[in-house]
Amino acid sequence: MPWFAPAYPAFSPTAHPYLTIRPLAPQEAGPLQAVFQDLSARSRQLRYHTPLAALRPAMVRHLTDVDPSRHVALVATLGGRPVGIGRWLRDPFRPTEAELAVEIIDRWHGAGIGTAIAAEAARHASRAGVQTFVAHIDPVNSAARAWARALGATPNPDDPDQVRLAVSALAPGLPRHHPAA
Repeated sequence: MPWFAPAYPAFSPTAHPYLTIRPLAPQEAGPLQAVFQDLSARSRQLRYHTPLAALRPAMVRHLTDVDPSRHVALVATLGGRPVGIGRWLRDPFRPTEAELAVEIIDRWHGAGIGTAIAAEAARHASRAGVQTFVAHIDPVNSAARAWARALGATPNPDDPDQVRLAVSALAPGLPRHHPAA
């Protein structure tokens, strides 16, 4: 199954009526750990760009150090079970830019849940003044790269892992902004 749904928008509330997406509370590690445990070794490598058997305590603290003005993490649950995490983290030197990261448990790859989380992240980021997402996508992750390209992402010529994407491309109704390459 693909890492992200290749067609946008692929998610439909009628297809997944029990899906909820909500912000992660500060230091709320349970959903983060649950999603991580349900990722395959390959999915962990693609998301974290390194093989990880477990999240180190310092990583958990960093990933749950949320604040609506600079770092929002969202958890997607199906029937109350965490199935994905998405987040944006503002660049302190470029306040209209933020890094976007999404991870979905393997069982739900390709179902559009990543797209739904990314769209919700875009709504939160837009309200905080973020206009451009920067995503680090492993070059072998062809599904995620195709998803980003379909949304108008542009590659960074100086970093093959990095793409730039207008926040407005992820959520209909947001003001349009085209990121500079």
